[in-house]
Amino acid sequence: MKSKLIILITLMGFAVLFSSCAKYPQQQFDATTASIKDAKDAGADVYTPEVYQALVDSMNSATVKAEAAKAKTFSNYTQVNELLVVTADNAVKAKANVEVRKTELKSENDSLIVEVKALVVTDKELLAKAPKGKDGKAALAAIETELSVVETTIAEAETLSATDLVGANSKLKVSKDKALSIKTELEGAIEKVKTI
Repeated sequence: MKSKLIILITLMGFAVLFSSCAKYPQQQFDATTASIKDAKDAGADVYTPEVYQALVDSMNSATVKAEAAKAKTFSNYTQVNELLVVTADNAVKAKANVEVRKTELKSENDSLIVEVKALVVTDKELLAKAPKGKDGKAALAAIETELSVVETTIAEAETLSATDLVGANSKLKVSKDKALSIKTELEGAIEKVKTI
């Protein structure tokens, strides 16, 4: 009886030993990698770069954890599997968010184009009213050149908006800042003449 108990305990030990040696989650790694690639192909690295970088960081973390578990005598990949499932799910969400972000950027770019064009018109009106003294002519010529650059940038952004929403958005924001700066400068010069 005692020997049967020892044999039973030994068999149970082997069963526990072999069941605790978990299999490396290669399928889950492959599925998660594919999900991240889909998100990147959709433009997540461009339109939601913080989210995409978080996906890459999560995948790197899962790889490190998996290698650490693999090095142990009794491998346990539970945490790795959980992290991979969450990462794959987040990659699917990131892919969906790319379309939302594109729509937001398109709308923002359209608004910026209208706004900057209106600022350019205002700047040209102010330029016509600006004082044209001896020193003012050179400054006004420089402002005219700057306004031409702003108009060219708007045209470039309109064309670029069809293929590169982020680049177009960046150009439009710079143009808006420049047009506002010109407006402030011209208003200041006009006001200065009024007070003299």
